[in-house]
Amino acid sequence: MMMNKRIPLVVSLLILIVIATSARMLDLKVLKFSEEEEYKKTKIKIVDHTKEFAKEGIKSYEGAKTCYKCHEEATVDFFHSYHYQMLAKQYDAYNVPWVKYGGKRAMNDFCGAIFFQGKPINFIGFAKLVNVPTGYEDMKGKPVAYGCAACHSIGMGAIPSSKLTEEQLKNMDCLACHMNPDVYVSGVLGFKKGVRSIYKGADGKWHYKVNLDINTIAKNIIDKPTNANCLACHAYSGGGPGFKRPNITPDMYHKNKNFDYHIGEGMNCVDCHTGKYHLFPDKVADGWAREPGNVKTCIDCHGPQPHDNDEREGRELNKHSEYIACQTCHIPYIAHGQYPTELSRDWSGSHFSPKLGYWEPKAKYGRYVRPTYMWYNGSRTIYVYPNKVNGTEVVLVKPLGSKGNGKIYPFKVHTSRVPLSDEGIPIPIKVGLFMATGNSTAAILAGAKETSLHWSGKWVTYIRYMQVDHGVVPDDRALGCKDCHSPNTFFPWKELGYKKIPQINDYEEER
Repeated sequence: MMMNKRIPLVVSLLILIVIATSARMLDLKVLKFSEEEEYKKTKIKIVDHTKEFAKEGIKSYEGAKTCYKCHEEATVDFFHSYHYQMLAKQYDAYNVPWVKYGGKRAMNDFCGAIFFQGKPINFIGFAKLVNVPTGYEDMKGKPVAYGCAACHSIGMGAIPSSKLTEEQLKNMDCLACHMNPDVYVSGVLGFKKGVRSIYKGADGKWHYKVNLDINTIAKNIIDKPTNANCLACHAYSGGGPGFKRPNITPDMYHKNKNFDYHIGEGMNCVDCHTGKYHLFPDKVADGWAREPGNVKTCIDCHGPQPHDNDEREGRELNKHSEYIACQTCHIPYIAHGQYPTELSRDWSGSHFSPKLGYWEPKAKYGRYVRPTYMWYNGSRTIYVYPNKVNGTEVVLVKPLGSKGNGKIYPFKVHTSRVPLSDEGIPIPIKVGLFMATGNSTAAILAGAKETSLHWSGKWVTYIRYMQVDHGVVPDDRALGCKDCHSPNTFFPWKELGYKKIPQINDYEEER
C-alpha cells in the first residue's frame, strides 16, 4: 500500500501556517524574520544511473514508475504537490476562506481554463495550423498547440487523480526537473527540440512521450533542477517568451546582472525556491501554490536592515525597509531585458504572428514598463471560477493593504477581455482551435458547447495584479531618492494614502 510517510510533518506545517497567517491578519508587526544567513550556491550534479537501471532491469522510461522503487518518498511527495495536482488550499484570501483552488479549477486572464468543473477543456490535445494569411502558405500544417498539460501537472498527459495508482505513477514526469536540460526539457520547448512528442494511444486519448533511450536518460539524471529546467515552462507561460510572469523570461538563461543580479551571480531558482519534500510554496500575491514551507525573502539573506547603518543614507534607507518592499526600489522596471511583456489581451479578435507561428488574440505589449505600486499585507481578494460575475469587470486577484498595514510592492497589471455567457459565467475558449484558425467566434462557441453555456456576444474584462519579485538590478540602477521624492515623481503618493509628497533630508545626494 502506498502511503505518505510525512503526513504528521505536513499536518504540523499546516497548523503553523494557520497560526502565522492568523497573526499576520491581526497585526503585520508580529511577523518574525530569520537571522541573516550566508548565501550558499546550490550545487547541481549529474548522478549516473546506468548501474542502477541495469541492476533493476529497467529498459525504458515509464515516468515515476521507473523511479518509485528507489525514491518512494520523493515520488509520493511530488504526487501530492501543487506542481502535479494543480490545487492547494488558499489560506490567505480575505473574501473566500480556505478554498481549494488552482489551475485545476481556475480560469485565468491569459489562456483561459484548463478544466471546467472537473471536465478537461484545454488540458491536452494536438492542433495544427489550418488557416494562414497570404504569403505564409508554407506554414500550414505546423503544430501550434499540445495542450496546457505540456507544462501544467508535469506529466505524460493523464489527468492527475487524488489517488496514487500505477497509472498515476506512469504519468508523473520526473525527467522534467531531474534531467540535464541540454538533453531534455519539458514544456513546449521539449516538443520543439524533438525530445517530447504527442500521440493518440489505444485508449483513444492523447499522451506525451519522452523520445530518449534509457542509456541516455541514465547518464543525464541530475539531483536538483537547474534554472533551465524551471524556465522551460515558467519563462514561456502565457503563450510566449516573457508574456506572463513579470521579469521571468529567457533573459534568465544567461548570467546577465543587468537583468537579474541574482541570476547574474550564478544563483539557481532552487536557492530561494528550495522545494523541500517537492513542495515549492508560493507567497506571491497572484499565485495559487500555497503549500507548506518557506520561500526565502530578501530579508533571509540580506537581513532586516540591508543597508549600511554606518552611513546616514544607509540608516534612512533602512527606515524605508519597514514599509517599502525591497523589490520596489530594486526592480524599477518590468520587461527591462530583450523580451516585451504582455499588458492586455482581447479574445474578440486575432492576428497572425509569423514569429510564433500561430494566431494570437489582440494584445498589447511593453518593455521598460513602470510597475503599479500598491500596499500588500499578505492578504488578498480572489475570484473563484466558475462563480457568476456581475458587471463588465472582474478582479481575479488583488492585494490588500493600506498605509500602516503592509508594505508597498510593485505589481504588473494585466487585463483580458473574455466572453461572458448568458448565465453570467466566463466561457473557456478552445485555445487550440483559436491558435490554429484565428476564428474567435468558433473557438468561443466550441468552448460554450463543451461547458453547456450559452453565448450571445457579451464580454467581461479580467483584471489581475501580478507581483513583481524578479529582475533585481545592480545598486547603481535601482531607484534613487529623487525618483520618488521630487516634483517629477512617478510614485502614486495620493493613491497610497499620502496627502503630499514626503520630503527628503537635505543631506541626500541625488543619484
